[in-house]
Amino acid sequence: MMAELTIVAGFGMLSAEKSIEIIRKVLQQLSVPVARFSLYGESIDLDQAIEVLKKADRSSFLLEGNDWQFHLSSMRHYSIDTLSVKSSWECLEANKWMNEFSSEFSIKQAWVADHEFDYWQNAEDPLQYTSKGRHFEHLPTRSNGLPPPLEQKVIDTSRNPGRRILRVGYVEVVGSPMWFGPEFWQITGKSKDGILSEPWVHPEVFQNNLLRIHPTDIPFSSLDAESIKMQNYLRSLLYPEQ
Repeated sequence: MMAELTIVAGFGMLSAEKSIEIIRKVLQQLSVPVARFSLYGESIDLDQAIEVLKKADRSSFLLEGNDWQFHLSSMRHYSIDTLSVKSSWECLEANKWMNEFSSEFSIKQAWVADHEFDYWQNAEDPLQYTSKGRHFEHLPTRSNGLPPPLEQKVIDTSRNPGRRILRVGYVEVVGSPMWFGPEFWQITGKSKDGILSEPWVHPEVFQNNLLRIHPTDIPFSSLDAESIKMQNYLRSLLYPEQ
């Protein structure tokens, strides 16, 4: 399973330079070489990455190499920065990444997802299916909302249990494990007590004032009845109805 940890902070809060430093530090702890990476397609060592970003005056990056991928992006419209860390589930060591990033940044939320499951739960463009030889005729569709001649039918993912929706200040999503900072509850208006009263999500205090839950031993990756019920109920505990 390819797993993806996504970390969310306020807009402009995740420094590219400091993020690269943390990535280098954790990879060394995991005995992963810091050479032979690619920064936007250009071969690079992590020791060079900070200087390259400075010269290019970039505050975001896509860094790939040695079976790892790191993507830092800023979304002004939603007032958030996101950093994704992708590798195999066996190698990810999400707690280690969260320890380091939460020590440097104020984290709103974070979660781990099965990359493949997350992709198809949120794939709206029919081309995503045809390019992979997948059928989509049985799936619900909706208009993309654009005027003619740009209007077309897209896959309706609005009822998918694994849907991911950008909101102002946070991302509406479920995963396992998940982490929440104090600001998350202020933004969503939901009560942390709702999660704390559910023993099946295994709530625990994480470092730097984060709450960690892990409702399943591995990230959600199936659409069996029990998993759907669990994902939908977890979403109702965490996010306001829209």
